[in-house]
Amino acid sequence: MDSFLSGGGGAPNSFYEYEYAKADLSSSRLSSGFRSPSSPSNMVLQSPPLVLPSIFDQIAVWFRGIIDRRKVIASAVSSGCSLLFFFLLTALLQASPLSPFASVYGALSLLISPAIITVSIIVFISSFAALGFITLLIAKPDTAPRLGLLRKDAWAAAVIYFMSQMVLVAAVHTIAGSPMDRARWLFSSLAVAFSSLHVIFRNDFRLVFGTFGSKLSLALWECVSLEAGSPLATAAKEAVLLYRMVLPTAAILGFLTVGVYPTILSLLSPSIHFCLLAFSTVALAMGRMHVRITREIVMKPLHFPLPPPHAVRSPTPAQTRTMLNVLEADDATLKVFALTDLARLSRVVGDRRLEIFSLSQPGGHPRNWTSIKNACVRVIEETREKVECATRALGARGYADSEGEDDDGVDRQMLLMPERIRQQVYSTAIRSRHARSLRATAALQPRVPPKPTMWEKAKRFLDVPVGVISRHDATLVQLASESLSLLVVSSFDEDRYGVVQRDLAEVLRALIKAANAVREHFRTRAARATDSEADAPLNAMDEALATAVYQIKNQFGDHLRSLALSKEEFSAIDMMC
Repeated sequence: MDSFLSGGGGAPNSFYEYEYAKADLSSSRLSSGFRSPSSPSNMVLQSPPLVLPSIFDQIAVWFRGIIDRRKVIASAVSSGCSLLFFFLLTALLQASPLSPFASVYGALSLLISPAIITVSIIVFISSFAALGFITLLIAKPDTAPRLGLLRKDAWAAAVIYFMSQMVLVAAVHTIAGSPMDRARWLFSSLAVAFSSLHVIFRNDFRLVFGTFGSKLSLALWECVSLEAGSPLATAAKEAVLLYRMVLPTAAILGFLTVGVYPTILSLLSPSIHFCLLAFSTVALAMGRMHVRITREIVMKPLHFPLPPPHAVRSPTPAQTRTMLNVLEADDATLKVFALTDLARLSRVVGDRRLEIFSLSQPGGHPRNWTSIKNACVRVIEETREKVECATRALGARGYADSEGEDDDGVDRQMLLMPERIRQQVYSTAIRSRHARSLRATAALQPRVPPKPTMWEKAKRFLDVPVGVISRHDATLVQLASESLSLLVVSSFDEDRYGVVQRDLAEVLRALIKAANAVREHFRTRAARATDSEADAPLNAMDEALATAVYQIKNQFGDHLRSLALSKEEFSAIDMMC
């Protein structure tokens, strides 16, 4: 019984896989009834072995279904906002400062006319298809701060978004009845193209948890408000900046393609300048609003219960979606949801947090705490290994760069000595030891970073700066370290069975090793040029680890001296606290 109840080490992944193990065993017995495939006829009769999906596969399918449905809903809500912009632009193009009352009457009669229904459906479908494609393609929790110019999927998203915005432009001019010649189409196309590229390549499509939770109305109000920092206000400022780039580009292309006289007439028309600013603002605002709405709808937190203290022989699919199972998932989005719910669970005070320190039956084992601790420590150690690999790569390059310089220094000193003394002093062992000392001394001296070449500057502009770890890795470490520290601190008063104290040294050791790895990486490349955008995840990870160690040290105090930690680890704790 205990063998399939445990959730770590060499045991099965979860005690819920007992029934699936029996099903696999029965299928293997059925397949053993076939004859030996010694002849071609037996090869035809034999069927491939039946592979049943594991619990983690079923949880991943269930979770992907929820996320996909939420993305569809977010795209539909954003398409509704696109319809509102369509009505607004149509009404504005009908307005005239010379006859305001007639303009209002004409706009209202136009908006309730039957002809606008078909056009509205076309605008909604095109916007829904484009925004849904963009969301499914590039909106992920581990995406970069901005997309690189060499990514094919980003260019595909930009083309799709440009086409949907051009449908909106054509629909507005068709319903409003405003004239559109070649010059006006050229100007509008360039404004929408520049705005679409800015939306795709300059927006942050990373899926993070929203600030309003389930209150979507507050998020929508923030999107359409004109307060500083709102999507609409920011889009208006960006539209003015893009207008200064679109206008000269459109003038040059107009002179070359349309002609000088039509281009000059278009430049002298106030309506064309209004359309450029309006269409650019709408395109930029729709991109930012869609990101904001997607975060509020898609990243709505999920609740994962803890498993019961007893074994469940035939669990339902809902009973398998427990905290212990989702923490072992490989899906990046599901991992964020699981650790976020664990951090929320670690903050609350009540019976639900007490279940972590409880003992499962039969046997009385701390399975909840052990599984949670192992999952969090695994996240921290995997990220620490990435940092250590990058540090070793930096050290290897630094050794290769400084090896020739150190040898030249040794050779110059050898030339100044007599031959007999040179043979006595500079043996192989002494020479290598002296070279290592010179390298260590040279590493402490600051080096002036070389100036980047034109190719390096162009590559840096086209590519996104990639750090040692991604923002997703840093977020997972932040959530894992926060959960561990809060649970350890609360166990001082709530842990009646002492299940946390026996693992306190392991938790502290994992936190200290990760923090030391980050600081060793910074020390290794102290003389090299750094990028703040690439180093932001490392700084966030270091701050989260130091905060976790400080909270544990502040709670336990001198009691930590009784743990089986080395002197270096105690020194690291004192330095961080």
